[in-house]
Order: sequence, then C-alpha cells, then structure tokens
Amino acid sequence: MPFQFNPPDGFRNTVMFPQKPANETAFRDQMQQPLDQLRDYINGADPMPQYANSSINRQALINGNFDIWQRGTTSSGVGYLADRWKLILINGATIAYQRRATDVPNSQSKYSIEISVTNTGGGTGVIFRQYVEAPHYLAGKKVTISGFLKGPSGANVISTVNDEFALPIAMNGNWVPFKISGVVNSFGDLLIDPLRSVDKTGVYFLAQVQLSAGDVAIPFQRRSVAEELSLCQRYYEKSYGYDVPPMTASNSQGIENKVVPGNTIGNLQSYGKVSYKVQKRVAPTVTICPFTTPSNTGRVSNNTGTDLILGSGTVQYANETGFTVQNTAGTITTTDNCVIFHWTADAEI
Repeated sequence: MPFQFNPPDGFRNTVMFPQKPANETAFRDQMQQPLDQLRDYINGADPMPQYANSSINRQALINGNFDIWQRGTTSSGVGYLADRWKLILINGATIAYQRRATDVPNSQSKYSIEISVTNTGGGTGVIFRQYVEAPHYLAGKKVTISGFLKGPSGANVISTVNDEFALPIAMNGNWVPFKISGVVNSFGDLLIDPLRSVDKTGVYFLAQVQLSAGDVAIPFQRRSVAEELSLCQRYYEKSYGYDVPPMTASNSQGIENKVVPGNTIGNLQSYGKVSYKVQKRVAPTVTICPFTTPSNTGRVSNNTGTDLILGSGTVQYANETGFTVQNTAGTITTTDNCVIFHWTADAEI
C-alpha cells in the first residue's frame, strides 16, 4: 500500500508517493528528490517538470498511452500501426503486434500495445521507436523516459534514449514500471526506444510511455482522445472513417466526392482541393486510392464505384495544408458528373 498523506478537513486532495519505498534509505532518497530539484531550479541547472507550464516538461511523446490507431489495430510487418510509433526489425527478427484492450497496467490506460516476438534477431532485432521532432531545447538537459512493460519471466528488455543512455529491464511476467534518466547530448530529433531489444521470444506489452524533462518519473499525464488525435494528425491523416484502416475496399465512410463539369473529363481537369483537418509538419506524401481496389493507387472512381484508369487521380500542389487532384490520363469518362476517391497523407519523420 503506498504511503498517503491525508490533509485536514475541508481539503479533498491527497498526496501519494509514486511507490512504496523499499527501506529507510529509499524513503530518504524519495524525500530528497524535490529538494534537489528545487536546488537545481534556483541554480538554473534544471527545469522543474511538475510545476512548469511547457508541455515538453510533462510529456514530449505523442500517443504514449496508445489511444490512437488510424492505420488499423493489427500487423505482422514493419512500420507504423499505433500512431507515432514505428516498429523496426533487423537481423531477421519476426513479430506480430496489435492493440490490446484486456491487458493494461491500471485504470489510466484503455489500451496497451502487444508485440509477439517469434524471432529476436539475435537479441537485438526488435526496435519500437518514436521520433521526437527537433527538440533542440532538450540538448544538454536531463530527461526521463518512464512507463510500464510486461514480458516473459526471465526476459530482459533494453530501453534507450537516442542510444545515448540505456537501461536493461528484467521481466517477470507481470507489469513492471520502468524509468530511465540521462542527459541528452545531441541537437537533432530524438529517438525514443522504450523497447530497443529483447533477448527472449514471447509476448511483450507497453503502456503509459512518457518522456519528460528532469530526472523524476512524474505521474503519467493522460490527454483527451481529441487532443491526442489532433497531435497525431500533424504527422498522418486519412479520409477513411476513424475506425476504418486505410486501403479498405469499397468503403464509403469519409470518401471524397468531387463534382466535375461533365461526364467527359479532359486531360489536366482538376477535381478541386482537399484540405487537411490539421496542418502537417511538412508537405506530406499523399496517396490517392480508388473505391473498389484501393491498392491500385493514383486512380479515382466514378459514382458507381468503378475504378478509372491510372493517372485519373494525380496529386498536384500538395503542401502542409492540403492538395488538389487532377486527371493526367488523357480524356476519360465518369458518371453523374462526379468522381470519388480516398486518400492518405503521411508526414512522419
């Protein structure tokens, strides 16, 4: 049971230690931490994350609680699935991963991410990473990555920040809180790897991953789903409905419907502009997907869902706020004076 302070009558708040100290020495260390922070703050050496207004001091990661899954909820390949988190495999490593709603560390999480490792790539082949954009303001500062991990008993997970400092974390089959602190020496984008390598096959879970300034693992800061989605859409957005994975065939949720002057569409005819909900960090890579066979990209469909020829959906004038689509396939025909299509916009680092 964690220690708890009960204030006088009339005050509803309570103050709790992050975890029960193991012994008197650990208790003294825990009590000394805020005093050390106050000293560093007065001397100008370190921010005070729990009192600062800047969000970087509380949570620099996006989707650290794995609430947003625009690309789908299951995969066996590399790349992005949960928004902002990239799965990298090297040395022949193999995995399958998915959203998990029935195994979370506490009530702060609705989901965790489950990574089933069938080949560790020699113990160094599985990397789960988030790129933090241009954090020059963290250069020379202490930072802490914290969260919860769960893995097979006897396994070890390496977590790293920028490959500048790391910590081996022993798994015991249950949720394990972890914390890694160190000084960031580089000025470029940060590579945050809560799971940098695993030395044993089996099923691993992550939840409530947080990066904050300072050397204290502060309580997890949970954002609203609306705020988290908006932050994610700076890097990736789609026309498909929220729960519909991109490239889903014959799906009308969110589809773009553009009116054209007639059923005969001339070469270089523009269908109009598409605007993003959230401005992107850079001009993204935009992919146009037809209705019936969306993997045949670069095409639009007519109003009955028949996909038109390659070049009927060509992206033009793409920038951080939107793009236009036009026909570059010569003269084509459609129905009901309109064309329909889906799209994705990828501006990941």
